[in-house]
Amino acid sequence: MEKMIVSKYEMCAPFRGLGGLKKQNHIYHHIGRPKFLKYIYSKIYISLTGSTKEKMLNTANKKLYEQLQIKAQEMRHSPTHAEAILWSAIDNKKLGVKFRRQHILNQFIVDFYCLEKNLVIEVDGEIHNDQKERDSERDSLLKTLDCQILRFKNQEVINDIDKITKEILLHISK
Repeated sequence: MEKMIVSKYEMCAPFRGLGGLKKQNHIYHHIGRPKFLKYIYSKIYISLTGSTKEKMLNTANKKLYEQLQIKAQEMRHSPTHAEAILWSAIDNKKLGVKFRRQHILNQFIVDFYCLEKNLVIEVDGEIHNDQKERDSERDSLLKTLDCQILRFKNQEVINDIDKITKEILLHISK
């Protein structure tokens, strides 16, 4: 039997009226096989041995998901030059972990995301010079999901991809 700890961000509507859960001190115990897990945002499973395994699957805002999914798919098919260079350096587990491109987290589409390390990589173009405040708000919201965030400028990626991959490897090894 596994226990599921639900963060304060998940304590709202998704759990109301669901059979198969028993609440004790903010810990939900599974009773049978729950079919609603796809609606749960971030999950932390604690096995009977006490080890934890964090999952950041299904963190998308349900109301926006369909629109975000279409936009993310468009962005995957037409990456910027810098995104294409970085993707060729990190795809197929070249750095030892799997990355996803244009992944949906909460209400955002992040450029690259490593589920295993909970690492977000953003490649910023010229437009980000004008929206620094918006980016910092976005980063703080992503940090509430315990994400590590790396930001690189397009020119950094294009001019020195080796330096960028070394920095990513440094964060992966932590």
